[in-house]
Amino acid sequence: MRCVAAVYLLAALSFAAPASAAPADAFGRWLTESGRGHVDIAPCGQSACGTIAWGEGGPSVDAKNPNPALRTRPLLGVRILEGFRQAPNGWVNGRLYDPETGNSYRGEILPQPDGTLKVKGCVGPICRAQTWRRVR
Repeated sequence: MRCVAAVYLLAALSFAAPASAAPADAFGRWLTESGRGHVDIAPCGQSACGTIAWGEGGPSVDAKNPNPALRTRPLLGVRILEGFRQAPNGWVNGRLYDPETGNSYRGEILPQPDGTLKVKGCVGPICRAQTWRRVR
């Protein structure tokens, strides 16, 4: 009887555990949390990177870039995610560029079991995360 109870307990625990998302699940086109942009995330050699594929309602040029020579470049096609290294739960140790502020952050790209993408940027120990939704 104890053996049967143990089998039921193991079965219940296996169904309760969330499915893990593979790092490759980060690849594709994503709608940012604000809903004002699409970012294409793809492999870049051994790392992952992301470029702006569409934007609406925000700036059309990189006006806040810390490099004055880049402030007139169109945002469409600008790489805002780069250098992310594969980890068991996603992509880590990369850089995120925020064209709305001109700031760059250390970050992570973490596919979630529900099909969303957690994009986290950090300055020192302080981190903020956004949830992006897959477009395709």
